[in-house]
Order: sequence, then structure tokens, then C-alpha cells
Amino acid sequence: MATIVSAFFGGTQYIYKNSKLYIDYPYGTEERQTLDLSIPKGASGETGLIVFIHGGGWTMGNKKEYRNDITEWNKKGYVTAALNYRFVDEGVDGDGMMDDITSALGVIRSLAEKQGVTLNKCLLTGASAGAHLCLLYAYSRKDEAPIEPACVVEFCGPCDFTQRDYMMNELIVNVNQLCCGFEYNEENFEQGISYYNNVSPVYYIKNAVPTVIAHGKNDEIVPFTQAEILDKALIENGITHDFVTYPTAGHGLIADTESYKKTMVLFEQYAETYLK
Repeated sequence: MATIVSAFFGGTQYIYKNSKLYIDYPYGTEERQTLDLSIPKGASGETGLIVFIHGGGWTMGNKKEYRNDITEWNKKGYVTAALNYRFVDEGVDGDGMMDDITSALGVIRSLAEKQGVTLNKCLLTGASAGAHLCLLYAYSRKDEAPIEPACVVEFCGPCDFTQRDYMMNELIVNVNQLCCGFEYNEENFEQGISYYNNVSPVYYIKNAVPTVIAHGKNDEIVPFTQAEILDKALIENGITHDFVTYPTAGHGLIADTESYKKTMVLFEQYAETYLK
């Protein structure tokens, strides 16, 4: 059972048996700018943070899908959080979503400090569009982040928007246009390279952090070649990483239980190694 200890505009604060939990806490003035945060009971001093960023083609999805994950990783001693962010079909592009993550991390750091917890490093994780945001933020905004992204665990995220096989997929071409801020087609595609680079994690590979890549061989939304491109770029730049291939999976990965178990083992190893 939880006890409500205080309420405030846009969110509620709870005390659970094992944690202090902030639900729908605002980090900005827009409706989508909210976060959930869980701080383990008794936590003090420097502690690692795990941040979950949901997918949904940058146009749908909700942080609620990570409520169980927040609880489980919280039990292991980590501060945990999940973010909502403004959607691209509401006039926000890739840069705007990056700004949302910065704002959210600033609020998370402040809330933790009020509880006597210092957050200096975080692990960013998410799937699909959420994985893309994790990669892009960790690689391109590391130096300005209120809490340093120390590593990423990404599930089936796009990393290179210059690739036509991904960008021309009729299932996602519209949201890709909104994300990169350029309305492209077959004829003018090459004119948008600077826009594609701006939202492509591989474009910032020299600033990459240790990364776990998890991707299905039969992904119908984000081609497996996207994972191969990221793997190759990390190898060429000497960045620590692990690449877990899901041989039978499409864009949904959990059904491949063996590969998923391998990924979760790496998840825990990266958290233990890079959040110290």
C-alpha cells in the first residue's frame, strides 16, 4: 500500500514501503512534460539513475509502460525514472525532444538532492523511437546534460536517418519527416542530408558512450541494417559495446526469450559498471 504524503499541481508524491515515488511530476509547462521518479528508501549520497524513454514513433506511447521496470530496478538500489516528452506531430522536432530530456534530468536531479541523493550518472534505455532518443541524447548532449549519460541500452532503435531503406518505409515516412524537420521524397531526398544528420546518433559517434544494441533480424520498421551500422561505427571508434541479435524477431523483441535474457544480463552489467 502507498501513502499519499503531498499533492501538487500536475503530480502526486507517494511513500511506498521501499521507495519514495513521484507520479506525473511536471518538468515543464506542457501537458506531455511529465515524469515518474522512484527513489529507494534509505538511499543517500551518490546513486546511479536508470531512465526509461518510451517508444511510439515520436507520436504516441506513455511512460506508464515502464511502471513495473521502475519498481524492479528500484529494488536493486537504483534511482529510476520514466519520461513523457512532447510529440513531433504537435510541432516538436528532434531538437525539441532533446530539450525535454535535458529539462527532465534537471528536475530529477533537483528532486533527488532534496532527498539527500546525488545523481551524477545515468543509464538511458528505451525501445524504437525511445531507443533513438536515448542514443541521440547520450551521444549529442552528453556535455550539457544535468546528469551525465554514462551508457545506453537500446532496443531496435534507428541510428542513421540518411539510409533510404529506413526513411522511405511507407509505414513511418511521415513521422520520420516530422522528427528530422524536413519533408523529403524520392526526388529531393539528398537535399535533406543536414536534417538527417542532425537527428542521427551515428553522426555523433565520436562522443558515443558504452552501448548495448538489441535488434531483431526481421525488423519490419527499423531495418536490421540500422543496428549493423551502429555496431560498425562503435567498433571503428573504439567504443565499448555489445550487440545482441534476435534471430527470429521483428520489431517486437520479448518473444525471443533467449536473446532477451542475454540483453537483460548485459543491462545489469552495464548498470553495475558505469553507474558507479
